[in-house]
Amino acid sequence: MKQPARRPRVLTATLKNEILERIIEGQAISGIASDRNMPEERIIYRTLATDDAFRRQFEAAKIVQLYRFEEILLDMAGSHECDPRELERFLNVTQHLIARRTPRSQRLDGPLQDLACRYLVDPRSK
Repeated sequence: MKQPARRPRVLTATLKNEILERIIEGQAISGIASDRNMPEERIIYRTLATDDAFRRQFEAAKIVQLYRFEEILLDMAGSHECDPRELERFLNVTQHLIARRTPRSQRLDGPLQDLACRYLVDPRSK
């Protein structure tokens, strides 16, 4: 009888790159760790805590993820078929994530929020 594959206990360069790519795609660490071919959450978090280079790459991937969310939000806002409630939910999540990642002195609520709110009021007002 074949033994099930064991989860990796060390993040190799290949695993680190895959994690970073999946973060950029919008996945959370919990979702990545749910894949049986990936390390458990605690291994990923431990590596983030002890590997400065990986932590910097991870932080950069999270910023790219936010840019990607912004693009998705803008696409949603420009779509006539978008449900305004879905757009509002996505806007709220994105604003929360941006607020967590941006120092208070550099928060940019205005333009993105104004654009999204315009479409929430009237999705046809491009």
